[in-house]
Amino acid sequence: MPTLGVLAEFFDITKSSKQLFEKTNISGSEYITEMNQYPVILLSFANAKGNLTAIVKAIKEEVKDAYKKYQFVLEDINFFDQPYYQVILNGLGNPEDGDIAKIDNAVSFLMKKLEEYYHKKVIILIDE
Repeated sequence: MPTLGVLAEFFDITKSSKQLFEKTNISGSEYITEMNQYPVILLSFANAKGNLTAIVKAIKEEVKDAYKKYQFVLEDINFFDQPYYQVILNGLGNPEDGDIAKIDNAVSFLMKKLEEYYHKKVIILIDE
């Protein structure tokens, strides 16, 4: 598992990682209390290669995966956020169009919703 994947597994509030880390040095440290305590967004841009359209497509796919992971949080978007959320979904729903304008604040919007839901700061990990 890549380093950022291990960090994501450790902090991710949607996971139960006790067994994964039980025989490691961190299990006996003061940091173990932080395990599975935060919403985590892990974005890997390793596949963002090629021309602009291919890069935008890869970025959209990564962001879409983050939205899928936390779909349960986004089910009850308030009335005032609905139009903005719909623009983001439309932008993510068509990865082939090469237009990133509709998703320019998609990650920050997701972070805001996660903070509202969990009442905790979000950890965002970006690889490559």
